[in-house]
Amino acid sequence: MPRRWPSCPKADCGVRSPELRRALEGRVTGHHRFLIERQWRQMEFLENQMRQFEEEIAERMKPTAEEIARMGESLPAEAPLPPSPRQEAILLWMELPGVGLTTACSLVAEMGVNMEQFPTSAHVASWAALCPGNNESAGKG
Repeated sequence: MPRRWPSCPKADCGVRSPELRRALEGRVTGHHRFLIERQWRQMEFLENQMRQFEEEIAERMKPTAEEIARMGESLPAEAPLPPSPRQEAILLWMELPGVGLTTACSLVAEMGVNMEQFPTSAHVASWAALCPGNNESAGKG
């Protein structure tokens, strides 16, 4: 049974049928399979490490025993625990456009939750490299 080759969806996509056929025909040798398998295993390993790091970070953002004891004194017996100061800071950072969980956790890990060390919000933004830069030189854009 002859193969049916896909046609180009656009009238002028720059690929001629013989070129497309040559590009789609080929062989995957044992060597190629070996390389692909190693790359796949490396990707799986790195994804697993990322998951483990994310789990560890999430665990370290939870309230400490000392924080739980302090919060428990002022809460009714059946009330759920409020978020830790780190969790609150992460949620605040994530309100900024472009700041996701990973960046927010990094900012909290680097700066902590006490912002009194920064005189203004502009100082915080500058320190965190979240402010727009000026990349012009002598008026040349």
